[in-house]
Amino acid sequence: MAGPATNAVTMTVISKNMGKKTLGIYIFSIAFSSIILGILLDKVWGLFHVKEIGHIMAHRGFIPQWAEITSSVMLAALIIYNALKRSRG
Repeated sequence: MAGPATNAVTMTVISKNMGKKTLGIYIFSIAFSSIILGILLDKVWGLFHVKEIGHIMAHRGFIPQWAEITSSVMLAALIIYNALKRSRG
């Protein structure tokens, strides 16, 4: 749920237009509400005895592990490249 709200473009726009203090409040509110809503969702799923889905998703991922690791490394490299490119001018 917090993924689209915490992308780099959104945070950059908020930081430049509203300041770093507002960005901090924004990130804190997203993190806080995500944790609270996650706990609430967990409780609701518990009422319906839906625990098997989480177990299946945790142990039988939809994407192979090699693809997850490769994409994570590529994303990190692109983020570092972009940060270095911006810092040089």
